[in-house]
Amino acid sequence: MCRASLTLPNKQKWEADYGRTLIDLAKSAGIETYWISTQGVFGQFDTPVTAIAKKSDHSIFLNSNYEERNVSDLNILKEFQKIVKIKSHKPRLIVLHTMGSHPLVCRRILDIKDPYLVTDSNLDTVACYVTSIKKTDLFIEKVYEILEKQKDDGGNPFSIIYFSDHGQVHTQTSSQIKIHNNAVSKLHYDIPLIKIDSGQGESVTLESQKSGLNFTEGLAHWMGIKNDQLSEYDLFDGKNDPEDYGLKEKIKSIKTPLDKAIDISPYLKEN
Repeated sequence: MCRASLTLPNKQKWEADYGRTLIDLAKSAGIETYWISTQGVFGQFDTPVTAIAKKSDHSIFLNSNYEERNVSDLNILKEFQKIVKIKSHKPRLIVLHTMGSHPLVCRRILDIKDPYLVTDSNLDTVACYVTSIKKTDLFIEKVYEILEKQKDDGGNPFSIIYFSDHGQVHTQTSSQIKIHNNAVSKLHYDIPLIKIDSGQGESVTLESQKSGLNFTEGLAHWMGIKNDQLSEYDLFDGKNDPEDYGLKEKIKSIKTPLDKAIDISPYLKEN
C-alpha cells in the first residue's frame, strides 16, 4: 500500500501510478523536495519506493540494503538538520523515510540506552518492539525540536505528518513470541496518522477512517496544492471516507484471529 499511497493511484485496482507521484505533485507546485532514507535502495519492496524518492530534487540514502546493514533512524537527524539550516525562499517538503519497527525489531534499538527489559525471555521481542515505539517517539521529538529552533531563529512555521504504511502481527513459536509482517492480520490496516503544527494548541484525537489510496490527495491539501486532477480531500477533517474501494470486505475476509495486545508491564525489570 505504501507505493500506492505515494502516488495518485488507480483506486479500483489498488495500483500505484509512478507517473503521478507525491514528489511530482510537490515539484509542480514549486515546492523544493528532499528525501532522506534509512531503508534500502534496492530490494523487492524498496526499489519501487526508491524510484519515487529519486524524483526528489535532493535524495539521500543512508543504506543500500537494510537486510545487510543496520542503520539507525537517528542517523537521519544529522542530514535533516543540515537541510533545515539552508536558507530558502521556497516552501520545502522533506520526506524522512525510516525503518521504524520493521523486523528484525531488536536490531532497530541497539543505540537506545534505556530499552525495556523483561524477566521472561519469551517476551524479549515484544520488549524490543515497545522500545522501538519509544525510539520513534524520540525521533519525532528531535525532528520537532530542530524545526522549532529554526523557527525561533527567524525561520518559517512548519507542519509534520507522521504515518506508517502497515501494521505488524505477533506469532508464537516454541520458544518465543515473534513480531513480523509475514502473517496476515486485520490490524495490518489499523495504522497511525499524526499531524503536528508549529504553534499548535491542545491535541485532538480523531477516530475517522481514511484510505491510503487517498493519501496523496490528502497531502496535497496539507501542502495547499490545488489542480484539476485532485479531489478536495482533508486527512484531518474527522470524517470517514465515503468509499473504501473494497477494503472493508478485504478485512472481513481475513480469518486469522485478532492479534491481541500483550501486556509486558508485570515482567519489566530495571536496566
